[in-house]
Amino acid sequence: MRFRACLALLALSVAIPANPQVFGGPLSAPQSDPTDTNRYKLSGTVVNSVTNEPIRRALVTLFYQQQIPVMTNSDGRFEFSDLPRSSVAVTAQKPGYFSEQELSAGRHRPKAFPVGPDSTSIVIKLVPEAIISGRIVDPDGLPIPNLMIRAVTQRVIEGRKQWTQGTTDRTDADGGYRINNLMPGSYLVVAGPGHAQAFVAGADDTSDLGYPVAVYPGSSPMRINAGQHVEANFTIKPEPFYGVTGSVSGTSPGNRYFVQLIPRVPGVRMAMGGSPVDAESGTFSLPRIARGDYLLQARGMTVDPQNRRMMRSDLFGSVPISVRSNLMGVTIGVEPGLTIPVNVRVERTRDQSGPTPSQNFPRVQVRLMPDEEDRPPGFSSPDDPKDPSSQLVVKNVVPGHYRVELQSTLGDMYVASARYGMTDLLNGDLTIAPNATQSAIDIVLRDDGASLTVKLQGDDAKSPATILLVPDRGVPRLQETYQSGNDAAMQMGGLRPGSYTVLALEDVGNLEYTNRTALEPYLSRGTKTTLTPNQQATVTPQIIKGVSE
Repeated sequence: MRFRACLALLALSVAIPANPQVFGGPLSAPQSDPTDTNRYKLSGTVVNSVTNEPIRRALVTLFYQQQIPVMTNSDGRFEFSDLPRSSVAVTAQKPGYFSEQELSAGRHRPKAFPVGPDSTSIVIKLVPEAIISGRIVDPDGLPIPNLMIRAVTQRVIEGRKQWTQGTTDRTDADGGYRINNLMPGSYLVVAGPGHAQAFVAGADDTSDLGYPVAVYPGSSPMRINAGQHVEANFTIKPEPFYGVTGSVSGTSPGNRYFVQLIPRVPGVRMAMGGSPVDAESGTFSLPRIARGDYLLQARGMTVDPQNRRMMRSDLFGSVPISVRSNLMGVTIGVEPGLTIPVNVRVERTRDQSGPTPSQNFPRVQVRLMPDEEDRPPGFSSPDDPKDPSSQLVVKNVVPGHYRVELQSTLGDMYVASARYGMTDLLNGDLTIAPNATQSAIDIVLRDDGASLTVKLQGDDAKSPATILLVPDRGVPRLQETYQSGNDAAMQMGGLRPGSYTVLALEDVGNLEYTNRTALEPYLSRGTKTTLTPNQQATVTPQIIKGVSE
């Protein structure tokens, strides 16, 4: 996205005058007032959200039936002319800055502005990028070149806090590095591992020396604000690298296997080394591994007989290892992941209106989200992809602990109950033990759900808000409204009867809203309601401002 924006800026910068004009000609969209045939202007300024200084040559785009781009002049100002009376959305972009939409990962739509005789000058704020730079040397002060540097951060993705890898860099000949284009957030800087140079002082044989993984500032991430430039310097001592050899048990003929090492370091879940498993002996060898704690994973691959391509199979195994010397004879046992059938029973209490959904249409979506990033999530799908009416299953579920997310795909129905053996999935997580006995997820859907209308009043009705519906049982449901005015409302149907807390948040920000502990400071400020079957209720919560991470 940011690359495309740069190209757009480059293309437009050739012929943009100091006083920008509308590109693309008059708008032909319907007017909100057909009796008003006048044309109007919309002008404003793009500023730095930290310093409030104007931003020159920012790309500003107006959305109203078509996209119209202009560039800001040397004073950060822009103007769109020849506009009908209307309401339009306006965004701004510039390399080195982030828009509100980019910061919210698309949760926020562009702001709408009125165009007419009373239009006022608008201000669009862009958030400047943060930067981390530094230099990496050995204990003798010699630079360490060509060492991989990663900036990893915690982001909330679908209400769940996860470590994600951001921008990467490599140290130059002087050991320096610079990581640009960072959003505000909490970061760890991860350096290494890397091979030592031949000129390492005091080493008789450098072939087995290297630089281990180093993390700045340590186990706790540092907070970096918008526009901040942080210096993170490392001194890394070269130390011996070791070999890890072993075998994979439980393999099947015809499959291929691959092992990889994942450091057990906060925020570092990317593989630092890997090796194929010898098809005949079942053995593997990882020759140059830095000192540290790792998770050694083995995955099975199978060959698609039609196109001869390698496909990931349902075989998986892992074992924790601590590398302090050469390790030999490490054994990884692999076993097939479970295929969990999903049985869905539909209970209707009233005559169905409208067309009957096809039997080929899955009536529920099941997602198994692991509490550790070293295991893949599970998703429900038909057992036979070519036959959507086949049994709904979740394939390749490896042993572990999972949060279960359930969503009815029938608009008039809700998940009334969900069980896996003795586990109530609406009230607890799912634990799959090694060699677990085959069981199924049994789900009941009902059509007597309640409807809830959320209305914002007073000054709250003039601002967009994120609506979070927190049930006493189950996963919170995130909604958003961008309407304004005294009649602003959001309607939610097909809700499971029960007790709820309704939160209207100014901005959900980096709030881990699926985590009840993270929600605790805000639940007392929400609006509580209890819904009965087929009830239509209305709540009027107040917007909660200043939501933090």
